[in-house]
Amino acid sequence: MIQHYPGIVIESYGLQDCKDTKIGSGMLRGVSGGERKRVTSGEMEIGFRNVTFMDEISTGLDSAAALDIIKLQRALARTFHKTIVIALLQPSLQVFELFDHVILLNQGHVTYQGPRESSPLFQEDGARLSSVPVPADFLLDIGTKEQVRYQTSNFRSVSLP
Repeated sequence: MIQHYPGIVIESYGLQDCKDTKIGSGMLRGVSGGERKRVTSGEMEIGFRNVTFMDEISTGLDSAAALDIIKLQRALARTFHKTIVIALLQPSLQVFELFDHVILLNQGHVTYQGPRESSPLFQEDGARLSSVPVPADFLLDIGTKEQVRYQTSNFRSVSLP
C-alpha cells in the first residue's frame, strides 16, 4: 500500500496528465493555477497523517473547482479514516453541506460549534432560516447586530458568561 500511495494521491487529485510537468515559476511555464493548488493539497496527503489542517484552500479557484477540492477532501477523510480541518471564509451552500461539523468564529470567539445539519436548533430558538440562501451566511450573522433580520416572535436572547 505504501509504495502505491503517491499514485493514489496523484489519481485522486486528477494530476495524471501533469505528473511529469514542472510546477513552473514567473519565468517558466508549468502547471495551471488549479493544478498547482491540487499539487499543494496533494503534498499534504503524503505521510499518512491522522489530521490535516487546510487554510483557505479555495482562494483563487472558481466555485466548481472549490467544490471538487472539498469533495475530494471528504472522500479522502472517509477512505483513510482521518480528520481534515478546513478554514474557509465564505463557502457556497454546496461546499457547506459537505462538512460534518462546523466551528464558527466571530472576532476571535467561537460563536457556534457542532454538527452542520443543526439548523433546526436555531429554528426552535426563533430564528428563521427559510429566507437564508446560504446557511453559512446565517451562522456568520448570529451573534452580530445582523441577527435581527432572522428573528421571529419567539426569539429569545441568552447571555453567556
